[in-house]
Amino acid sequence: MDADVIVVGAGVAGGLIAHRLAGAGLKVLVLEGGPDVTRADLHRNFLETRSYTPVSPDPKTDYAPTTRADDPDAYLINTGQVRYNAHMTKAVGGTTWHWTARCSRFGDDEFRLKSAFGIGVDWPVSYAELEPFYSEAEQEFGVSAPSSDTRPRSKPAPMRDFAWPHMYTVLHEKLKPYGLIVEAGAYARNNRDYDGRPACRGNNMCWPLCPIGAQYGGIVHIDKARALGVEIRSQSLVTGFEQGAGRRIARVRYRRPDGMIESATARVFVVAANGMENAKLLLASRDEQAPQGIANASDQVGRNFMDHATVLTNLVSQEPLYPGRGPATFGYIDYEGGGTDRTLRAKADLIVDNKMSVDVIAGDVLREGLAGEALDEELRFRASRSFSLFSEVEMLPDGESRITLDWERRDSAGQPRMRVNFSIGDYTSGGLDFAAHMHEEVATRIGTVRRQMLKGVYFGHHPAGATRMGADARSSVVDRYCRAHDHPNLYVAGSSVFPTLGGTDSPTLTIAALALRTAEAILAARDHQ
Repeated sequence: MDADVIVVGAGVAGGLIAHRLAGAGLKVLVLEGGPDVTRADLHRNFLETRSYTPVSPDPKTDYAPTTRADDPDAYLINTGQVRYNAHMTKAVGGTTWHWTARCSRFGDDEFRLKSAFGIGVDWPVSYAELEPFYSEAEQEFGVSAPSSDTRPRSKPAPMRDFAWPHMYTVLHEKLKPYGLIVEAGAYARNNRDYDGRPACRGNNMCWPLCPIGAQYGGIVHIDKARALGVEIRSQSLVTGFEQGAGRRIARVRYRRPDGMIESATARVFVVAANGMENAKLLLASRDEQAPQGIANASDQVGRNFMDHATVLTNLVSQEPLYPGRGPATFGYIDYEGGGTDRTLRAKADLIVDNKMSVDVIAGDVLREGLAGEALDEELRFRASRSFSLFSEVEMLPDGESRITLDWERRDSAGQPRMRVNFSIGDYTSGGLDFAAHMHEEVATRIGTVRRQMLKGVYFGHHPAGATRMGADARSSVVDRYCRAHDHPNLYVAGSSVFPTLGGTDSPTLTIAALALRTAEAILAARDHQ
């Protein structure tokens, strides 16, 4: 027996679970397909690359291939109405090496969409049940939440009321007379020294990489787990699981960079690879007992795949706003009506992006043929006035929106590629239209000289739903504690277990809360494993 528990994936969910189980005395092994990296490694990668995307610093390897920001078809095979892509970092620490750190809780209604609005499905857990784990996750992350957050909570967030960047203050004063209120959001970003990490210095580099570690990332609890004796076995790309007696998972297979296949055994296994990769691993683990893959007697693995559809509007205001000071994202605009009519159209939020995109501005100006003094003046004009409005729009679960595997087309590691059949239905389209309406009104109220809108052409990088939880084993993959219905010693962690997408809220805090709850369930059941 190599470990009491094997965790597949060294990101947020895997790190939290490994840390919690090791702290309770269990021997834990974490398998990660990508390399072991440090902040300095990623910083060096970023300095050496010409691209400027959220995944620019990522290690790129043939032995652990992943998606590419510039090509939706490089890793995935798109077969649906729209081309889908999602940022996925295959390295120790996971994709939260670079994220916006948005950490809002799902509201009570988001756990009972069917009961509240007659749409989607209800979760098998309620907000009240998950609330203690939300509070615990906020403490672990170091969440800074605004005082205006009125969701019921058993503990206050560890930090409150981040200082407002200049641009948000200006927008607040300009929009308030029209009933459009700029609000601060909840973020896993220190506003004081916390848990050994420094306070934010306002570098405006939250992605592609917080340079000082003020922003939480999965590497925090991976390192804490290592300190407790957890082995993090990197460059170990899991290719499948093997069953033993009584439908129990007996071992996991993984591939090393040289192509060698190795295996490891444990009493309990946790799949915490990614919102898409979780489904891929279960589907790839097919054998005589499970020709459709493990945990898939219901034929639900890969189905009900969701993400946030988006609207992005790049603006140049008439008056200077001086963006680029403080966090890259900080808050949102409370637009009346953004969450109503849920029975008719999807919910949409309205986020203000504070990032200074000088590279994009310079490219635009140069393409327009400006030079000399005119170039200098236009660069200064736009740099002080350019910003973005961004909306994420919820999707509902749909059994035909799904991930399957193509065994005839392999990636560079020899694994079957994922086919993604993805479409935007009328419900989400209505939310996109409403989001576009919000953007137009805000742009008009602010006063702009330039607008460019992109609607529904890319997604929020929040893959979810493909191994969803539920009380009925015929229509779900895992139970309310994220244990597979089909296998007593297999658990799944991450956004793939979400029955619905939580409206427009970022999934990461809920991923963390569920991971902590799952760890407690594993500990409660350990005497019976």
